[in-house]
Amino acid sequence: MNKSSKNKKKNERSTKKIFLILLLISQYIIFIKIKIHHPHHHYHHYHHPHLHKHYHHYHFPLNKSVSFPPKIKNITIPEHHIKNKVKLNSTSKPKISIVLPIYNKEDDIKRSIGCLQNQTLKDIEIIAVNDFSKDNTYNILKNLSLNDERIKIVNNTKNSGLLYTRAMGIIHSKEDYIINLEPDDLLSNETDLEYLYSNTNNSQIDLINYNGFEISSYGYKKEQVYCTIYDEILYKTKLFDHFSRSPDFFIWNKMVKREIFLKAFDDYKHIIDRVYCNYAEDEIWSGLVNKYANSKRCLKRNVYLYIRNSNSLTMRRNNELYCDNLLQWNEMFVFKVFSEKKEMAKAQTIRFLDLIRDTYDYFNSIKSNKLLTEKYIKHLKSIKKEFSDDNLILDKINYLLDAFIPLINTNKKTIR
Repeated sequence: MNKSSKNKKKNERSTKKIFLILLLISQYIIFIKIKIHHPHHHYHHYHHPHLHKHYHHYHFPLNKSVSFPPKIKNITIPEHHIKNKVKLNSTSKPKISIVLPIYNKEDDIKRSIGCLQNQTLKDIEIIAVNDFSKDNTYNILKNLSLNDERIKIVNNTKNSGLLYTRAMGIIHSKEDYIINLEPDDLLSNETDLEYLYSNTNNSQIDLINYNGFEISSYGYKKEQVYCTIYDEILYKTKLFDHFSRSPDFFIWNKMVKREIFLKAFDDYKHIIDRVYCNYAEDEIWSGLVNKYANSKRCLKRNVYLYIRNSNSLTMRRNNELYCDNLLQWNEMFVFKVFSEKKEMAKAQTIRFLDLIRDTYDYFNSIKSNKLLTEKYIKHLKSIKKEFSDDNLILDKINYLLDAFIPLINTNKKTIR
């Protein structure tokens, strides 16, 4: 090879190097300009640390103009937390027990538990109550627990419903506090549990309320405000009066002392073993813990992420079971939650009666089911005695009794 050919090749290599250097410099300049004009880039629509990471795989802004945004249920959580096995601190018991009632949640459970594992507060126990799932839920839980001793698995021997499953989690929990997390929901920030526990006044507060966000299946969030008094701690009488005026019927936006949950369980246990309950059970838990708590603090912080899921119980409601559970709900509110506040018991009963009378699907579900019809007749007669002095309630009850009683001898269908 002559000298001129060597020089030519050398010049070509130099030219390529210069081109690559200029290309890198231009890309860097573009990147800097984007950061200056858009410091949070275009992924600022949603800030949750785990969901946020998943959305980075998509090269479009998460706003309402997007036709096909990623589905929440497909989001995966990083698994760096299981590289080293997490062990319980043997010198102290967990500060917070998180109860997850789970049925067929193989697509969601790894994400929700991962959210808890990533919390800065490490002195926790994660109680996963498997309600006889038919999918791969149990194997996923088992694998997670092998890498984290804080995960405790409780297996129901048969599918028993949400009420029973949540109760089993509460029974198997330890002191000090209990939080309920639905298996397709998340906490907003990795410091949430530490923040909640720091607001207990050295475990002197019985009930901590907090706010949250509702997340649509397309990733859009809406703030849900359940706490309105932030400047004081509410005690006994004032606490329950506040709840009575502004009922908060959710259990997932509360951190509750275990002893308060056990008092609520004592009121609830007579129906837990005999009723398959998936609906309205959180309203009863919420009512009872507000009744028995001696102190309550409301926090402005948005802690909970309620993820709207098309496969949730709420979205695929079984009307017959829902009506059966509503009956238990009204019984508990009349005779337990508001047993000493008759006006509130009346208000909740009117709400119950109107819902049954005015909702066509519920009304017909009761009428088409002999056993359910008989249950309603019995319950309506019992609350008729309780509110014998209230003509408005009596008129509503008599309307339903006139509709249900003639059906007893002709209806053959029974509820499962």
